Amino acid sequence: MYYLAEVIVDAIELRSSVFEVAKEYFSLPDVGPRFKIHQTSVLDYLEKSRNTTESFDLIIVDLFITTNEKDISVDISENYSLLYKMLQNQGCLCINLLGCDYRKYPGLDYLISVFNYCVYAIRVDASNTILFATKQSVPDIETIIDFSEIEKRYGLPFSQNFNKMESV
Repeated sequence: MYYLAEVIVDAIELRSSVFEVAKEYFSLPDVGPRFKIHQTSVLDYLEKSRNTTESFDLIIVDLFITTNEKDISVDISENYSLLYKMLQNQGCLCINLLGCDYRKYPGLDYLISVFNYCVYAIRVDASNTILFATKQSVPDIETIIDFSEIEKRYGLPFSQNFNKMESV
């Protein structure tokens, strides 16, 4: 939000402590016209959003909790059609997965079906993979002229990550 003046963020989180930690350690901005917090479960938020006309450029789904006893993932696969509807035409759904083998993700086949095979994966490390589902195919790296300007602007290795992306 600090880099892009036009960005508007809606954050959905069940636990208020997550917002408190993010505010203290990660400079989470104050709630305002560009930043809204919905303290509810994502499933409740999606249920209330069924009849909305609001749409998003980016939806990030980070639905796993790691505890001392076990890792818990929330299954939202029954909502993929709704998430698809909530995206702008050039929008992207990003799903942060626990584990490196995305092929074991229970909702993968349905995700691929809803997003018409426009699903991609980046293996972040041995315990984390990110799935990207888009309404339109992601262009080949050869068609993207130059990453250097956005890499310089944001200080992030976009081309390196783009090269890691594989079609699912």
